[in-house]
Amino acid sequence: METAERLLALLSLLQRRPDWSAEELADRLGVTTRTVRRDVARLRTYGYPIDAFAGHGGGYQLAAGASLPPLAFDADEAVAVALGLRLCAHVGLDGIDEPAHAALAKIEQLLPVRWRARLDDLSAVTVIDSPTTNPATRQHFELFTRAAATRQVVEFVYVDQHGVESTRRAEPVQLVFVGRRWYLAAFDLDRHDWRTFRIDRVLRATADDRRFRPRPGPDPSDLVRGSAPPEAFAHQAVVQLDCDASDARVRIPASIGAITPDAGGTVPRCRLVVGTDDLDWLARFLLQLPWPFEVEEPSALRTRVRTLARQVAARHR
Repeated sequence: METAERLLALLSLLQRRPDWSAEELADRLGVTTRTVRRDVARLRTYGYPIDAFAGHGGGYQLAAGASLPPLAFDADEAVAVALGLRLCAHVGLDGIDEPAHAALAKIEQLLPVRWRARLDDLSAVTVIDSPTTNPATRQHFELFTRAAATRQVVEFVYVDQHGVESTRRAEPVQLVFVGRRWYLAAFDLDRHDWRTFRIDRVLRATADDRRFRPRPGPDPSDLVRGSAPPEAFAHQAVVQLDCDASDARVRIPASIGAITPDAGGTVPRCRLVVGTDDLDWLARFLLQLPWPFEVEEPSALRTRVRTLARQVAARHR
């Protein structure tokens, strides 16, 4: 292994764990502990804050620096980061897509040709749908995240599904991504009960200096899923799948819809109930499933499935 390649490999190892012994690093790199010491000294001259600690054989850890040094990734890590940035641009947050695409462009520009080919292949055959036509604002998302982490009471103006505005005071607990939307799970101080709020329906929000102690309550994910039934969306779809309910649950998360077994027939079947504001997205999702299916309702979803199926068939004659 050349010196430059070994230094990058050493830096990548130091970024993975809080600390490494000299013997572990030498074993991973296929060198002696003396070579490890020399390589650490070289990295320090390049501005990397690497601390040494005492013990059997000694060890090293990458300390927090005043500025962010260049990061080193191996092939799998680089592709994973790039894919994560692609997903980040489609998580239903207004204002996050531009910095995500900018960061992705920087990584793609620096990727070696053989690594970039892997990412190009993945990009060519994968499609990430936009989560919603009404994304949550990045400002509100970050405010609720910070308030939940620091246990600060929040006050905000909320618009319910009927368009009625109200001022709410709550203790935020967690943000949950369900049904392609972001929800805030919180304890409503005025209603003295647990509530969930769609972040894209928040008009104005502030966090004050009041702190709260965590109180016992339901699991935030279960709370959100229970409060966002199909009836809460513009469309409620019922689909029969030709498979066991257990197989369907492996491919279809609870955040998409509810699955119940159909014990009335002689062949394995189950029923999927989905609430959605986007029938086009649901039609594409159904066509990606590995089983035959039949849309019971609504008729508008059947029309979209037929249209997409014709388009696919026409291109593969």
